[in-house]
Amino acid sequence: MKFRNLNNACTLVESSEMKLLIDPWLFGQLYHGSWSVFDTYIHSNQSVINHITHVFISHIHQDHWDIDTLNKINKDSIVLIPKYGFNNVIKNRVKSLGFSDVQMIEVGRWFNIATNIEGYIIPPLNGLAQDIDWYEKKGQETPIAIDTGLIIKDSDSQTCHIILGDNSPYDITTLKEHLPNTKINTLWFPYNGFAQDYPLCYDDLSVSEKQKISLNMSLKREHSIVEAIKLIEPQYLIPHSSDFILNGKRKDEFLLVHDNEFLDKNKYAERIEKITDIPSYALFAKDYIQFKNDQVDILIDDDIKNTPNVAIDSITLSEYSNNQHIFELLDVALKNMVLRCERLNIPIDKFQDWQLKFILDNDTYFINFEEQIVANYGDNNKKTLTLITNKNVLCGILNRELHINNCQIGCFLTWNRQPNEFNKWLYDALNFLHL
Repeated sequence: MKFRNLNNACTLVESSEMKLLIDPWLFGQLYHGSWSVFDTYIHSNQSVINHITHVFISHIHQDHWDIDTLNKINKDSIVLIPKYGFNNVIKNRVKSLGFSDVQMIEVGRWFNIATNIEGYIIPPLNGLAQDIDWYEKKGQETPIAIDTGLIIKDSDSQTCHIILGDNSPYDITTLKEHLPNTKINTLWFPYNGFAQDYPLCYDDLSVSEKQKISLNMSLKREHSIVEAIKLIEPQYLIPHSSDFILNGKRKDEFLLVHDNEFLDKNKYAERIEKITDIPSYALFAKDYIQFKNDQVDILIDDDIKNTPNVAIDSITLSEYSNNQHIFELLDVALKNMVLRCERLNIPIDKFQDWQLKFILDNDTYFINFEEQIVANYGDNNKKTLTLITNKNVLCGILNRELHINNCQIGCFLTWNRQPNEFNKWLYDALNFLHL
């Protein structure tokens, strides 16, 4: 069995029976052009992805099922998707691309990928993420979580591999419940959590404050990874699922704010090996690790000069429907958000001490969550989350032509939070503020 990390979480697994592509993203510009592929080797070596037999998509974020990449894959591939209701969006879109065999796979159960190869989908381990202690203290219910991982067991090579993708192992208890009773040969895990806009886009913070916050978050994430490694005791460590190029006005600050030891996969592989004393490898598209006849072969191509992509300065958003008055749009969107939160058990009372402020060009609007109203004035006694953007972008979000989560991942929204406190329920609710 042979493994290659082609870009980000996109991993190619090959055996005599199958050719499995996990979380395909090799070509497209994502999140409205704000993300580019880091490793471009496949662009000039597309034969590597010929004859794919299976595709596994771990979750709904675009960098795990890029349409441009899926269009280049043979349509007789079997597509495997975790069986969650919200993943029907993936299933329907994949079918529309021409894939006829799309299978929704139960999470937490072994299934056959090929004659001698079994798979097992690990449920989300990062729903509480870095706020697990905060949740326990506040007594909040489990939030929305979407990331999954995949265990692959191969009877031919008698090996077993855990590929986490974006599923950072914060929840060690759940991880323990889903581990197989066998030796784990490789553990693939995300080595940074920089696919988010905090603290990068929060301009009430200085650069030095952002650097400190980013490092602390990285160290906290690393602590959970090390705990998982101690539990799993894998033979080899493969950091992956963190490779992308950020475009736009934040691209330079992105490199400045985030510590290079957590940005550079080579450096992180060296770091985690020192911490755990387990052999660790930074694999790129030219590289592989292979298990065959009790032998382990690892090929690392030192010449990666032509691999990294280059960030571009700006991104261009389409014009979105803005013929309605913002006040009216916000009023309807707020009513819809309240109904959706009730249906999804997102307790609005948990963030009634906050107000949401919009600064749009020359206009300002407020949402008072306690009174559930939109106003042109705010409440000085409330905590305030401010979104600074323009009418075009906000109309796109409210009219469902843009999704706020994609805008956040793309880092083209600017925020201000006073005080600098995190309320997970508020951020969950914002995903449902639209018509």
